[in-house]
This record gives sequence, C-alpha cells and structure tokens, in this order.
Amino acid sequence: MRFNKLIIGLLSISVLLLSCQKNEIIPIKKNYTYDLLTSDLNVGVLCTHFIDERIGFVGNNEGIYKTIDKGIHFKNVCKTELPIKSIYFVNNNVGFAVGGHLMQPTDNLIQGSIIYKTINAGESWVKQTVPLKDSELNSVFFIDENIGFAIGYKLHVKTIDGGTTWTEFKFEYLGLMNKIGFIDSQNGYAIGTNGAFFKTTNQGKTWTISNPGTQEHFYDFSFVNEKTGYIAGEEDVLKTTDGGNTWEVLANSPGKMTYIHFMNDKSGIAFGKVLNVDNKLVDALCFTLDGGLTWETELIGFVPIIDFPLNNVGYSVMTNTIVRIDLN
Repeated sequence: MRFNKLIIGLLSISVLLLSCQKNEIIPIKKNYTYDLLTSDLNVGVLCTHFIDERIGFVGNNEGIYKTIDKGIHFKNVCKTELPIKSIYFVNNNVGFAVGGHLMQPTDNLIQGSIIYKTINAGESWVKQTVPLKDSELNSVFFIDENIGFAIGYKLHVKTIDGGTTWTEFKFEYLGLMNKIGFIDSQNGYAIGTNGAFFKTTNQGKTWTISNPGTQEHFYDFSFVNEKTGYIAGEEDVLKTTDGGNTWEVLANSPGKMTYIHFMNDKSGIAFGKVLNVDNKLVDALCFTLDGGLTWETELIGFVPIIDFPLNNVGYSVMTNTIVRIDLN
C-alpha cells in the first residue's frame, strides 16, 4: 500500500514538473543587441550618416557635426543657413549634404534648397549652386564621385560632374519624395508619400513609376540583393522578390516605421513609433527573423534616426547619447 502511494506521489511530481516546463516563459530570440553611451553632442539631430564604425556625421537645423570616435565626441564642421536633412559619403574623403526649408506662415526663415560638398573627409564644406526656390531636399545619393542625385519636394536634381553643376529632373509625381538610393551603378529606387515608388535601370536617365498597391506614405527602403527588397510605410512593411516590379503588403508587419534595414533576406530590423498601452505613440524597434512574415516589438529609449555603415553595425544619434546597434 505504501509502495503504491509512493508511486502515485512520484507520478504527481513528474506531471507537475512537466506542466511547469511547458508553461515557463521562453525568451524571444532576437537578432540584435544595442548599447547606449554618453556623447558630448548637445544639439538636436535631423539625420545621421556613418562612413565606418568610427567616423560619422549628423545634420540639424544649424549645421553639420563630425565624430571620429564612434560618436563619443562631435565637433561642428559646418554652419549652414538651412536645415541639413541627408548626408552621404562616396568614399572616406568626398561627401555631400542636402537640406532646405519650406516657408511656413509663422516663420521668418529663408526658404529653398541647399547642397554642400566636402573633399577632405568632412573637415570643411563648400556650398553648391542649386535652384533656390520654394523647395526642400530630403535625400542624397551618389553612385560615384561624379554621378549623384538629390530629391525632396518641388525639386529633384542630378549631377554628372561631382556637384559642379546640377540639373533638374522630374518624377511623374508632384508630392514629397523621401529617399533615393542605388543597389548598383544602374539600378536605383526613389520613394515618397501617397504610394510613390519609382525605379530606374539606366542610371537615372529615366524613372518608371510602379504602384505597390497602396497609397500610404513610404519613408525608407532596404534591398538585400537585386531582387529582394523591403519598404517601410505609414501602415505596413512591403516586400518585393522581383526587383520592385511587384510588391506584397506583409500582413503582420508594423506601421509608422521610418527606417528599415535587412541584413539578409530573412533577418531585418525597423525603427519608428508604435502605440503603447496608454495609446500613445512611442519610439520602438521591430525585428523579424523570417523575411517579414512575423515581427516582434521592443519599446526603446532612443530616437529612430539610424544609419548602418556596415551590414551588421548601426548607429542612432541624439542629444548627448550615441546608440550602437549590432545585428547577429
């Protein structure tokens, strides 16, 4: 009798242990880690661009700032008359910065677009000649030292002589354009508001409009190869597997993501804002390990102004703080 009770007791303990194991919380596998470090940058930031793990730049309403020690220390290398909204370096020495300001009814700032160029690793910058009009430039990208593009609102320009001269070109869209980039010397993309998506296959000589199937605003894109790419939009993340000819809205993806980066066709990360338990928009990152089929979210204590100089290393810069993000 005692033997039977002992057996029953052992079985009960075994069942209880198995039950606990089934119900225990399994940590979510992440494809990233990040560290927040103190920086001496005591100004706000509109954009950031890092050449490598050490050297980076930020732009804001007052100018351009440079770091050579991973963002711990910054110095002002250029004071500008208009806000800087995008920075891009062709190599370690040659870089460009663009920006501008649209006149508001209540302000007395000058209006128009600006472009600056450096040939000495960002130590000094020279203002380029561009059409000064009621416009702004939001994104700049160079294929090489000579051929580059800058796009924004009411003004899109191209240079083939390293910024000495700039000529206007147009999209079949009159709204705001947010980003331009090339995946090789011939194939490039440009996105904007109200579902604007354009593709070129001839180094920007012509641009073809494509309809991704939604009219939401697009903020950023990331291509892992010539076929597979992702767009971060106001409501969803979109995916293409045919070089941008057709797009799929990822049903379980996050919205309001303003930056997106995929390390490969499976592992990606996006930064933006999500609603918290109090129904307020807060800064967050979302990540996927299965090519965007499913996403996990983490609320973060840093702003989603991000740049990845390497495929697996990124930086977020804000007032007095630098964040290093490592993907794995």
